[in-house]
Amino acid sequence: MTAPGENPVPSRSSALRRYGPAAGVVAVVAAIAVVSVVVGRGSSNGSATTSPAKTLPSATVADVPITYNEAKAQNKLGNYKWPDDCDPATGRLKIPSVYSPPCLPELEGGNGGATYPGVTGDEITIVAFVPPSNGDITAMFTSQMDDPEVVAATSKAFRQMLDDLYSTWGRRLNFVRFDGSGAPGDALAAHSDAVSVI
Repeated sequence: MTAPGENPVPSRSSALRRYGPAAGVVAVVAAIAVVSVVVGRGSSNGSATTSPAKTLPSATVADVPITYNEAKAQNKLGNYKWPDDCDPATGRLKIPSVYSPPCLPELEGGNGGATYPGVTGDEITIVAFVPPSNGDITAMFTSQMDDPEVVAATSKAFRQMLDDLYSTWGRRLNFVRFDGSGAPGDALAAHSDAVSVI
């Protein structure tokens, strides 16, 4: 109970509710990484030192794997082997989330090896850019977060979930933290950070 004029102290909600949007962002990043793997399959240039704009290969619809619902619409479900965690009713992975991705066929043959900068036959490297805390709005939001140990544990659990449930064709996700070097409006520092990440 609060005294008149006082704001009630918000109760801490569950980790899933608090970090659900963050999980969505991570899921989108993972999906982009998976699509990058597939789209980059035809590229022989795996160098991470060239400009990303020059290494993007042209892709066709045939380069993208068919989803469960697409195969169902084409009466081709029997042509593919689907993972056990695919929900036939929705055509998506059995994850209790609106961000659950569509089911993709299980891998047959090799995964293409090093198909794109940051992608090898064994892992997909995703850089988590952490802006510096300079007393700006970022610092304000950061101060409202859980203790760093709790945030790290939650991030680790989400990474494990992505590795266990998402189709990465034999690759593990490797998240690398990168601490930004300049203020939010510092274009030169942002460019330098981007070059360092590449």
